Amino acid sequence: MKKIYPFTFYLLEILFLEIVCKYLMVGQVINSSLLYILVFTIPVALILSFITSIFKDKLNKIILFVLSFLIILYFEFQYIFYNLFSVAFSFSTIELANQALDFTDIIIDAVTKNIVQVLIMFIPFVLLIIFNKKINTNRSNKYQNISLLLLIIMSLLTTKIYLLPNKDEPNSKYNLYTNIDDQMRIIDEFGLLTYTKVDISRVLFGYEVNLIPTDLDQIIDPPTQEEITYGANVEDIDFDSLISGETS
Repeated sequence: MKKIYPFTFYLLEILFLEIVCKYLMVGQVINSSLLYILVFTIPVALILSFITSIFKDKLNKIILFVLSFLIILYFEFQYIFYNLFSVAFSFSTIELANQALDFTDIIIDAVTKNIVQVLIMFIPFVLLIIFNKKINTNRSNKYQNISLLLLIIMSLLTTKIYLLPNKDEPNSKYNLYTNIDDQMRIIDEFGLLTYTKVDISRVLFGYEVNLIPTDLDQIIDPPTQEEITYGANVEDIDFDSLISGETS
């Protein structure tokens, strides 16, 4: 059987986890955002592949197992956090996670209730254990490393190019990626790992929040209300009848 390169394994593992979490957290899988998730996952898989190819075979194999396990743990952490708080974990709300650690019983209960989903996310690691001998973890030579670095640069540039269409529209993917504060939409459009990258970048460097109104036309030119004219507050009272009633 032909050897599998670490890049292929990482790419398939991350895409599998992205699709599972997209379904569990957003509620949909099949839409146009799958292409963007693929494009933004490729640089991550290339970087991980580079890390898994610069040492000797045995060490590369250990790195492969460790990174694969940590990736799965992170996706599961995000899902359990979402299950507990109905929002994705953000480094800007890390205090909320620290508070959750004080209630281990609640966390264990959440994991127990979602044990099927947790086990499903471990499928790539189980496959890695079974087929690890089929994965090529040999040390790359200098020319292969240079080629891989060039591919990483090209793939990162490709992600920037994919953000350009309809860039100036208020609700564009470019604005979503750079300055719209919408956790779940970023996860839906770009994937959980890209959301994490965006989140870390915004926490470290800040960003200008772009609020998208629901009806821009009404905000710019609000509809004029029809002026209501009220008549004099006068009641037609028959005083003669009241007087005659009093005297009778």
